[in-house]
Order: sequence, then C-alpha cells, then structure tokens
Amino acid sequence: MMTKDDAIEMANNFLAREMGPEPKMAGERCELIPVSAHADINRRWRILYRFNLIDSPGSVVDSSLIVIVDPATGEVRAGELNL
Repeated sequence: MMTKDDAIEMANNFLAREMGPEPKMAGERCELIPVSAHADINRRWRILYRFNLIDSPGSVVDSSLIVIVDPATGEVRAGELNL
C-alpha cells in the first residue's frame, strides 16, 4: 500500500518532470487533501491522494495533482487535474 510519503515523492517527481526545474513541492507549498473512501474517478482508476497546487498561502487553487491507482493491477500514476 502506498504511504503518504510515497505519494508526496511521486507527486514531486511528476511536478519536476512536467512543470520545470523549480516546481511547487507537494507537502510543502501544496496542500495534501485526503480523499474519503478512495474516490473513484472512473471504472478503472481510484484516487489515493490529492494535492491542491498553490503558489502562496491563501491563493486561489486552479488545479490539483492526484495520485491514482488501478486496483486490479496495482499500477500507480500521478497527474494534474484541472478544476
């Protein structure tokens, strides 16, 4: 099972790869939002963790980063979810 620290590491790797050399850091400048009952996105993917992407405290959240799992295979991915 993926831990919160595993999810933060995966989220940070995604941010570094997709958003440049100095991305917002999950767990530091991003807020970890627990998802109750591991919400299903569709029939295949289930959300494990969601991070709100924010530039500074009190700023408006325009997107979220999610860590998702395929329960059938155990495959885990990270990606951006635009709100």
